[in-house]
Amino acid sequence: MTAPPAGATSRSLGGAAWLTAGALPRLLGVQIDALLTTAVLSAFESWIGSRSLPIYMLGHGREALYDDVDLSRTVGWFNTIYPVLLDLGPDPDLVASAREVNRQLRRVPHGGTGFGILRYLATDPDVVGHMRRALTPQVFFNYLGPDAAKDLGHLTKVQVFGGFHQDRGTRRLCPLTVGIFIVDDKLLIKWEHNLNLHAAETIKPLAQRSREVLRWFVHDALNRGLGAAS
Repeated sequence: MTAPPAGATSRSLGGAAWLTAGALPRLLGVQIDALLTTAVLSAFESWIGSRSLPIYMLGHGREALYDDVDLSRTVGWFNTIYPVLLDLGPDPDLVASAREVNRQLRRVPHGGTGFGILRYLATDPDVVGHMRRALTPQVFFNYLGPDAAKDLGHLTKVQVFGGFHQDRGTRRLCPLTVGIFIVDDKLLIKWEHNLNLHAAETIKPLAQRSREVLRWFVHDALNRGLGAAS
C-alpha cells in the first residue's frame, strides 16, 4: 500500500538566532518549545475554535533526566514521542499564553520518557488497557533546532524530511506534522499534511498564523526595549 499524497506548506522568519538561542525565551520566562507550540496552538484556535489541542511532542532524549544515567559516551538521539493536552489558558495575551503553555510542558515528567515505556513495555492489563484507550493526537510537533550542516565536513545535508519522502509505504504518525528548524539564521516552519484529508488552501492560513505569532513575540520584545538586554 502506497502512502497518500503528501503536501507541505512552509513559512520562514528571519533573525532566528535571537528567537531561539535563549534571549527571547529568557526575557519572557519560558523555554523555546513553549514559544513555538504557542504559535501552533494559536494557529489551530482560529481553525477549530478551541484554545486546547492534544498534540504529540518529540524530545531528543539527551537531557539530564536521571542522576544515575550518563550519556557522555553516547552519540545520537534517544527520541521520546509523547502526547500532551496543551491549553493556551483564559488570558488572550500571547505572553500569558506562552507562560501557561510553558507551565504545562514543564509538568511533563522526565521529558515524556515514561509514556513510551508504559505504552510499549507495560504488561499490567489495566495499564495496557488504559494506554490503548488514551486519546490519540492528530498533530505531531517537532522542533529540530539549528541546522548542523556546517559540522558535516565533506558531507551534504539534504533539506527534506525522511519517512514518506523516501519510502512511499511509510505510514504517517499523524495527519498533520509541524516541523520547525533553523537554516541560515532563518526559522523555517514546515506544515506537512495528507492531501487526501487537507487541501493546501486549508493549511496555508495555519502556517501564516503561526509565523505571525512568532513575529509578534519578536516585535513586542523590541518595542518594549528588551532587545538591548540580549
